[in-house]
Amino acid sequence: MLCNLGIVDDASGALDDAHVHYEAALVVARDLGDRRSEGQFLGYLGTLQARQGRFDDARVALEAGAVLLRQASDRFNLGVLLCGRAELEWRSGQRQNAFGTLSDIEAIEAAVGAEGDSELSNALARVRALFAGGVDPPPRAVTNC
Repeated sequence: MLCNLGIVDDASGALDDAHVHYEAALVVARDLGDRRSEGQFLGYLGTLQARQGRFDDARVALEAGAVLLRQASDRFNLGVLLCGRAELEWRSGQRQNAFGTLSDIEAIEAAVGAEGDSELSNALARVRALFAGGVDPPPRAVTNC
């Protein structure tokens, strides 16, 4: 629930509120020992931090989240998190790293069969739009927490 509120806040541009909700969702996931959800929530938080220009914080969150999602064998949500990492690399001027991450995401998308209006497909579309136009496309509110 808290993560879903963060996603809606993020999509509506209420970034400070989104940050509060993602952090609160992390506390609950950690208290419950739900490492997969913790990894997912760190992905959302890291992506938000990248959009806010908080690159060091974003790297820490995204790396920690990726480790947890790999441990949980959650390739779908790892793909979503890697979209955040691609955004981070693009925004921080690491364009080659961003394109390398894009290749990783595309491989995951093909492997898990993500298509249509899935969260992974939508996140990948945002990354591609960012790379193509250098603009910041708005995130879509997809409640997948």
